[in-house]
Amino acid sequence: MFIFQLAVLFVLIIIGLFSEPERGSILDLICIILILVFGVPHGALDHKIHLTVNQNTSLKAFLFKYLLVGGFYAIWWILHPKSAIWFFILISSYHFGQETFESYNLKAGWVGRFLTGGFLVIGSLLFHYEETIQFITTIGSGIIPFIQTDTSIFIALLLTLINLTFLAILFFKTSEKEKYIKLILFCALYVLININYSLLVSFTIYFIFFHSLNAFKHQYEWLKKQYSSYNIRKFFANLSGFSLLAIIGIVLILLLFNLESMPKMITYFFMLISIITLPHVITFDEFYRKRSDVNQNY
Repeated sequence: MFIFQLAVLFVLIIIGLFSEPERGSILDLICIILILVFGVPHGALDHKIHLTVNQNTSLKAFLFKYLLVGGFYAIWWILHPKSAIWFFILISSYHFGQETFESYNLKAGWVGRFLTGGFLVIGSLLFHYEETIQFITTIGSGIIPFIQTDTSIFIALLLTLINLTFLAILFFKTSEKEKYIKLILFCALYVLININYSLLVSFTIYFIFFHSLNAFKHQYEWLKKQYSSYNIRKFFANLSGFSLLAIIGIVLILLLFNLESMPKMITYFFMLISIITLPHVITFDEFYRKRSDVNQNY
């Protein structure tokens, strides 16, 4: 998996180095479609994962709690988008950091998860601060402070340095040095992706080829252990129902909003994504904790 992901990064970085940076409605729309088709489904097995982690619960109880949490967050967005977006950045940082360490089979506390996840999320926003401002101001002014481009790049590089320093310290303190070398290499290449591509393209590359792909792998391996006859066909069958429901729901809601500009559509798209992200983060945090406990017993 790592070799494939590394090859993808190298190819995309080389393409980015020898081509002009592009942004436009068509490319943005392609990214949204890719996230919908390949990214959103990575949370469509939350119900299946939850039922294997909590065998005393029911599907109805899980769906009720899932929708309740998502509904609460939707109301939060409506009433106070400024705090809602900061909360989304916060939980995304934790979630991406947690999944990253899990993907390299490394242990990390909440500090490590927030540092690496913050580098992935906040770092990317800072590398593309003008785009970030353009998207966020479509839902209101003053949500995030305005800073100069040079300042945002400096802070992004500082965040990168802090994260790499943290990983280097862990590298010297552990015997699993090969895993940390891979993680450090990924972080360095991630910076080059952000330098060579727009915010949405950079995020799409990461979200599909790393976050979602890794999550699919973790879920399949887990379900394979739980059910001896489990296979790829059953895996896709299990995730297809809720995937289609989520994709159709997001598309219909965006059409109902009748958004007049691409930046506004992208912003509202991620607002909708955030609503299902919160219960997904809670489910995966529970899943990864259980997965870690099981692995320790082997």
